[in-house]
Parts: sequence; structure tokens; C-alpha cells
Amino acid sequence: EEAAGKTKRALGNLDTAKLYEEMYGSIFRAFSAVSQEEIIQAPVAQCTFVDAGPGTGKTYTLLKKIIYMIECQGTDPEEILVLCFTNAAVNEIKARIKKYAETEGDRNLVNVDVRTFHSFSWLLISQANELFCDRPNYQYIDISQFMNDFNGYARSIRKATEIIHKFGDEVFSGCAHLIVDEVQDLTNEKAYLVMTIVRECMKNGTGVTLLGDSCQAIYDYSEEGALAELKSERFYKHIFSDLYERGKFYKLENNHRQSDTLIKITLPLRLSILEGKKDKVREDIIELKQNVPRITTGAVSIKLSEYDFARMTEAGTVCLMCRNNAQVLVTSANLRKKGIQHIVNAYKEFEYLAGWIGKIFCLFAKEAITFNEFSNIVKRRNIDILPEAIWERLQELIGSQNNVLKVFDILKSAAQSKVDDPIFRNSPKGKLIVSNIHKSKGREYDTVVVEQSFVDRLINNSTSIKSVQEYLEEAKILYVAVTRPKSRLYFNNLAATNVSFIQIYKTGRKRWVRGDGSNLKRIEVRALSDFDITSCKTTDLQEYIVNNVVDGDEIKLVLDTNARSVTYNIMHTTEKGDRVIGKTTSEFIDDVDAIISPYKSPWPKRITNLYVSGIYSQIIFQ
Repeated sequence: EEAAGKTKRALGNLDTAKLYEEMYGSIFRAFSAVSQEEIIQAPVAQCTFVDAGPGTGKTYTLLKKIIYMIECQGTDPEEILVLCFTNAAVNEIKARIKKYAETEGDRNLVNVDVRTFHSFSWLLISQANELFCDRPNYQYIDISQFMNDFNGYARSIRKATEIIHKFGDEVFSGCAHLIVDEVQDLTNEKAYLVMTIVRECMKNGTGVTLLGDSCQAIYDYSEEGALAELKSERFYKHIFSDLYERGKFYKLENNHRQSDTLIKITLPLRLSILEGKKDKVREDIIELKQNVPRITTGAVSIKLSEYDFARMTEAGTVCLMCRNNAQVLVTSANLRKKGIQHIVNAYKEFEYLAGWIGKIFCLFAKEAITFNEFSNIVKRRNIDILPEAIWERLQELIGSQNNVLKVFDILKSAAQSKVDDPIFRNSPKGKLIVSNIHKSKGREYDTVVVEQSFVDRLINNSTSIKSVQEYLEEAKILYVAVTRPKSRLYFNNLAATNVSFIQIYKTGRKRWVRGDGSNLKRIEVRALSDFDITSCKTTDLQEYIVNNVVDGDEIKLVLDTNARSVTYNIMHTTEKGDRVIGKTTSEFIDDVDAIISPYKSPWPKRITNLYVSGIYSQIIFQ
């Protein structure tokens, strides 16, 4: 409560934003349309707030601004800090900087500090433990307490914010310019952190560039249980008030991603969302539906054949875009039944280690591995990686140029990488993707098919949308969906689902579930949390998984009648028969028990219609 009170007092007021809205209707009327060059070439000490629409070259502008500050304005690369919302963004920016440094620029460019908010917070805590340990107003922070805590990320960000409140002058004394990407996604703890950083930067004369798109602020639901709620819209108003007299407000409008036809039919929705008027937004969605064609008269994933999808992907990537994970899972299952290969983009898979790590090392018995051994295993097991590039990166991480590396050092580097290094993450490749809209944000595809029922719900002003604010938030989600395609956009039915996203009594967890009043009919199964990894760590099971389990394979859960307590065996289905490859977690059992208990329903003997959508590695030190 004390911390919450301090946070609220630190917010300041919103008088400037409120007054501006009273006079002009929206704070976004203060944003002037400019070229990318005006943002890139702005003085290093300038504070700039940029609202950049889809395809307007936000990432390009960010990168060019970094290069311009270093090469033309004499800024030290180590004095530039870039904070990103996702690890994918960090990896992309680092890769582009590295490529430019190697081909055109100074190699010192790679010294620009690019981090996620979590990575920045953990680094700041570690440094504060060393620098401020003797200060009377500082207490040592044990960073290990955040490692295995569900709310550890949020708590670490909160601690970093407190450090900046106390020692902001020293923390940012060596920073010449701060860049924050995707600011529309900042809520709660991350939003408070950035507000605190921006204010400290202004005190120290440090320049700031904030880039985002308020029309794509679709993460206000996240981080439940935060210390003090701060949604994206309110965060924008606080930043607007802070920068109003000292900063510049710019917007980028030229959409380079989409065809002229798509720009014409999606732009009115963007403008009405910025104005914040529900009736106008609904009118534009009705007009949008009239201008977007349908592919078939039935559900895409059911009606279309493998040949149809092959023909669609000839023209580039195709994304079947669902409103929620229930639709993703049903659409994916329909495609799997037809043998149509695709990528599922629904969960936070990037937090888990890439499959190549387990395929190489789970059966490797030696303490050290040579490059030749490493390369031979890659070839023998047909692992889709470049052994030379991976080996070079491993040498860099471990700090050794030897042709022999200790396996323990490799696994330790992988385990500690968290989500910052792309070589330890799965990067699925394919032209057909099934995704929920939230997971598609920041990506682009040649063709997109958006779930028709979602569009109709907004047009019919469904009673499930309880307020004007909620309606506008849903409209922003639709806007994200319709601005993902470069060339072709369609509306169509993808998958009919009569399930509900419920909070399960007793466990507090949420799942997509359907029952008929007495029996459980459908339940969402998430392999990344429902698969007990310790149940499959024997050598024979690991060998079976490495040699036999691939994306698209069928899986079923079968009630284990021989077990002392209720559990499900996870069965891998092949033409030769079924093979047990693991067991479900106690959390999954608790969820099912909580669902069926009120109705005294029987335990389902089998849970089917499940498929492998990815293979990951886990590292357990004993």
C-alpha cells in the first residue's frame, strides 16, 4: 500500500492533457505530420514523441536515428539506450545494427545498449547492488528471488523503478539519448518505469525518443494484479503532459507496407479510433466489411484443401487470424486432420529453449564436444540450424575460441540466456500461419484472413462489449488485424467454437472450456504448462522423442487406470501404435478436477484432437 501510494504521488497530474482534449477533442491533434528525416536528424538532447502508423517505417527510423546520432552528431554508442517491449524487437534491432556495422559503418555501433524492460531492470538491480550498497537509503536486492516467481518480472521492474526514483541522477548521468519502442504496449509496472525514466532524463538533459502507435494499444488486459493499474491511454496522457512544453510531437503517416487499395479501406478506421468516437468507429467497420471480400461461403480451414492453401502460399505468406486461442486451436486441428502443415502462433513459445539443444545434448554423454561432433549430430539428425554460425556464437558467449567446448558451459549459457539470444529460441519457418491477433502484432504477411464473427460482433454492437472504452479497445484489435497484410485481406469464418474462457474455481487459472452441464466436452490443453517435463527425462524416452516426434503428429491424453492417483499418460500416435512419452502436470489434473467436481462428472477417459505444434528443450541442473 505504501509503494502504491508513492507511485500514485509520483504520477503528477493530467491537467495539460485534459485541457487539450477539452479544446481540441484529442491529444493526437498536437502531433504534426513529418518526414522520417526530421525525426532522424533531431538534436540529440531533444525529447520527441512519435505516433507512427503501420508500415510507416518506425523501425527504419529508429535505426537510422541511432546511426545518425553516432556518425553525424558524434554521440558515443555506449551512451545510447534502447528499450523494447519484446525480445524479438531487441534481436531485430541488434541484428540490423550489426549488419550495418559490418558492411558500412563503424564496428563500435554494436556497443549501443539494446534491451527489454526486464533485461534493463535486472541489469540495473545488479549494478545498484554494487554501486549503492554503502548508501544508507539502499537495501541489497536479491535478484534470485525474481527467477522462479510467477510475478518476478513485474517485481523486478518495480524495484528498478524505485532505484531510479532514488538515484536517477547517477543512473542516467552517462546517457545521452533514450529510445523507447512500442510505447503503446506499456501498461502498469512497465508504464511507471518508463514514465520515471523519461522524467529523470529530462532532469539530466538526456534526449528522449518515444515511438509507438496508439491505435495498436491492445495489451491493456495484461499483468493482472499489478501494484497500481495504468492503462495505455492514461500513460499516453501522462507522457503528453510531461513533454508538452519541452518536447516535440510528430506523426508518421506514409504507409509503405500495404497496397494503395488496403490503405484506402483501413485508414478511415484508424482516424476514427484516434478521435475516440464509438459511433464513427462502428460506421467505418461496416464500410470496411463492405470493401473486404470473402474467400468461400464456408469455414476456410474446413472447406479449403491442401491444394487450395498451396496455391494461396505461392503468392507469399498467409495468416489465418483468429480473435482468440480457442479459435486458433480448432482451426489448427482442422488443418492437421487434412495433413496441412502450418505454424501455430498462440502462446509465449519464445520463452522456451529451442529444440536443437535437446536433440544434440540429451543423448550426448561426454563432458566436452568438438565442432566436428557438433556438426555431425546436426547432419545425422537433420536439425535445421547452421552449425558454423551456432558454434561461433557459442564460442562468443562462453569466451573461448577453442574447437572443443564444455557441454556444461554450453547448457549454462543457454539456461541463462532467458529470452535475449535468438540462437537459443525456436524460429519456426513456414508460409501458412494460424495466429491470434495479439500474437500477430508487429508482424506482416502477404495475405491475411480475419475471423468473420469478430467483425460481426463489433458491427452488431454485441452486449458482451460492456462499455465505450471496451468497444474502442476491441476496435483497435481489429485494426491491428487488418493492417498486417501487405497485399490481400479477406474476412471469413475460420472455426466455430462454443467454448468459454473461464476462471476455474479453486485453482484460479483460466482455460477455454465447454461442458454440457454434466460432462466435460472440451478443454484447452497447453503442452508448455500441462506436460510434466520430469516424466520424460529417461534416456529411452528422450531417444524416442528425438527420433520420432515431429510437428503435426497426433497426441492424445489417456487416463492412467493403474496409477495410485488420477493422471493422464501423454500418448504419441503413429501407424505402428501409441507410445507413452510423458504425463500431465498436477496443475492440469487440479484444473480438470475443479471443472468436473460440481457436476460429479466422470473423469474423461481420453482427451483427443491434440497435435504437436513445436518441440522445445528444457535444461534441469541437478
